[in-house]
Amino acid sequence: MEFDPTTLVATPKHWLETRAHYEGAARAEFTSPPGVIEGPATVCVNSAGRCRVRIKIEKIDAPDDKNFVLGSGSAPLGTHLVNGMSNPCRSLTVKTDAGVFTGGDRIIHDGMPFGMRPDVELRPLQSRFEVMAATPAKYWVLPLINFMPDPWKGEFFLQLTDHPLRLASWPALPDGLSEHDQLMASVHLHSRAGLYTFVLNGEPSFIERMPNYEARAKRVRRDRSRRITAVMVGPAHVQNVEWSDFASLFPLDILSMLTLATGTTVGAPWIEFRDEKGSLVRRVHICFGAGRYEKSTPAIDCHMVGNGPGYLTGKVLTAADRGQKYLRVAMNHARGASNQNTTLESRFISLCRGFETLCRHHGFIKQDLSLRLEPAQQTELKAILEEAAAKIRKMQMVETDPGRKAVLETIGSRAQNAGQTEKSFGLAVADLAQKFGFHDALVLDAHFAVHPHPTGRTWPGVLAFYRAAATHDAYFDWNQREDLYTILRVRDHLHDLLLRVLFKTIGYDGPYQSPIPPLMQRDSVDWVTPTTPPGLLGFA
Repeated sequence: MEFDPTTLVATPKHWLETRAHYEGAARAEFTSPPGVIEGPATVCVNSAGRCRVRIKIEKIDAPDDKNFVLGSGSAPLGTHLVNGMSNPCRSLTVKTDAGVFTGGDRIIHDGMPFGMRPDVELRPLQSRFEVMAATPAKYWVLPLINFMPDPWKGEFFLQLTDHPLRLASWPALPDGLSEHDQLMASVHLHSRAGLYTFVLNGEPSFIERMPNYEARAKRVRRDRSRRITAVMVGPAHVQNVEWSDFASLFPLDILSMLTLATGTTVGAPWIEFRDEKGSLVRRVHICFGAGRYEKSTPAIDCHMVGNGPGYLTGKVLTAADRGQKYLRVAMNHARGASNQNTTLESRFISLCRGFETLCRHHGFIKQDLSLRLEPAQQTELKAILEEAAAKIRKMQMVETDPGRKAVLETIGSRAQNAGQTEKSFGLAVADLAQKFGFHDALVLDAHFAVHPHPTGRTWPGVLAFYRAAATHDAYFDWNQREDLYTILRVRDHLHDLLLRVLFKTIGYDGPYQSPIPPLMQRDSVDWVTPTTPPGLLGFA
């Protein structure tokens, strides 16, 4: 009798909380006027990472307890917006049976005289929960909001079968199965228990979907909401995360890149640290981006790349520039360029800002134009500019009007230095592409020499022209349909180049989906060679 692989059913584990909840004795200190309130408290953190602490006031300890209030009148008007209201909350602790909850340095409250109600609600923007007498952390856990690769493929990784932080356990295959039945069972496990895997510090790590993933994903798409759909687990290469330490906020880099890869805004409500048995050590409540469901074009086609998101995650975590602000900003601009719900100009400006961020980091924001010429050309150009500047100075000397004299002085100075420093967006992008070994400038300059662009410019000139139109004029002035297609070609190619630069920065060398129509998969970021037909870059 043929074995039915659907009889292999997972047993869910319930260690992951989708909402954090603590109860204990609270103490909150306020500064202006000074005072302390104490009482039993309930702490609730929802799946979007929003934290609310409700304290039932049993005791007020203040120098002037009769006039001790949170709201207006307790501080001068000019300071009433500090931490949300007039009397800032300086510290907040809630001691529970299991550990201690501590609020961060930004605690918002609505401001109300305590005598008007028996409780108060505080909303810390960052907080943490430390388990008492906990052992050192061995793993970090990142619940993922709206991580929904389409389709979810992954792989069945035997080495992770007994990992203490799996969300579900699967039964072993029965003995005596035929080769066909073993194959069918493996296919079933691959599709139902698929993990996106990566290696960090030599240890296997993974992303696993929630046991009720299909229902969660369906509800997210239907309601355009946010829900925890998966969990990421890795070895604790750090023991803590501090909001003030940007280099330690590795979840932000991962989430930005996963958003770019899947086309869906991915967030996380908090990050956990757990010991070797999977028990909680600490939970750091920082809302690592929790946007509602929003779909754009994915940079990785999960139909074609099984473990693409996992491989990408491993590259982000081990990248030399992980945690650097410039990289995170550039990734966010690339995400903005993928958003199909915004205008053409907005998407183009996002691309420009992404490249400007990268060019500034790599030192290409300014160019010395004369150094790009041959030595003989440099000498000839210098003589021409000096001659022009001398003639302008003669005009300036005979001019009697102060206003016109100042104008001629400015023009003469510019003429003298016209071959020196320049801020050209197009040249900066071309230099950046060359630094990363991309041959786009060579291909497109050769193409424009045979098929001139409507602006009559080279590829760097075309980029500078459209950047000026989008940023300075605030719109693209096109009258014919072909003019629009020309702009779209430039935008889509620029988007593709930005993705390649970002992927190569983090060391990702796998396949990706190019935004150049028709959407197709490229085997590597280095697919553009000196002999690549310009049609593949979108320029027919």
